[in-house]
Amino acid sequence: MTITGLGNLAVKVIDLDSACAFYEASGASVTDRMLWGEGERADVHLGPLVITLFTRAIYEDTVAVPDEGFLHPALFTDDLDGDLEGQTVLWGPAVVEGSFGARRIAFVEAPGGTRLELMEQLAPPAASGAARVSRFHHVSVNANGVALLDLVTFYRDVLGLVDRPRPEIPGVPGHWLVVGDQELHLVGAPPAGHGIDPTGHHYCMAVEDLDATIADLDARGIPYLQAVQGADTVQVWITDPAGNTIELQQARSAP
Repeated sequence: MTITGLGNLAVKVIDLDSACAFYEASGASVTDRMLWGEGERADVHLGPLVITLFTRAIYEDTVAVPDEGFLHPALFTDDLDGDLEGQTVLWGPAVVEGSFGARRIAFVEAPGGTRLELMEQLAPPAASGAARVSRFHHVSVNANGVALLDLVTFYRDVLGLVDRPRPEIPGVPGHWLVVGDQELHLVGAPPAGHGIDPTGHHYCMAVEDLDATIADLDARGIPYLQAVQGADTVQVWITDPAGNTIELQQARSAP
């Protein structure tokens, strides 16, 4: 068997939301969350190491696996068929596709009762400057003519939210509140009510590379508005095909 590199370590989890939150709180970045077989997967980046979290292993119908814990290492090879000769194949080979491109993979038995995933890369990830969203950042709600203080009091007293410092934004009164590890932004300025509407109701998502996202918007001819909030937080607003305003910000290691 000729191995050319380590792709990732595979870990099964019962609760993917909690697992992703744990690693993000530890300073890791979580990317490429997607449906996977009959479950979900996500990649955790810890320096050069990638841990792939699964809710259900792709070979779970063939091999009994625990409810959670380390499952197998995934190893790259340039000759999958050659490396499978003489091995006990548990699942595959089969072609899988995702943000990682296209791979031909198989699972084999290894000494000590472990398993190995062997992967042959067929096609690289699609080259694109498209936005890679890492998480929701905040939801922004407009007061719609109600006194801003009344709105703040409602969210504080009825829902129990706590304040978060807000920079001075000229011409846009508002108030920020904390919702778990995210935020609720209350806006006191009148909404435009049409087009790209930064002061109207919208949600904000954090992207991994805002410069690349802006370049991709330019390449696709998608209109956007851009502003700087506070000292260095760049904000970009777009609309989806239904006309909903979306704000994009550079992802941060912590909210």
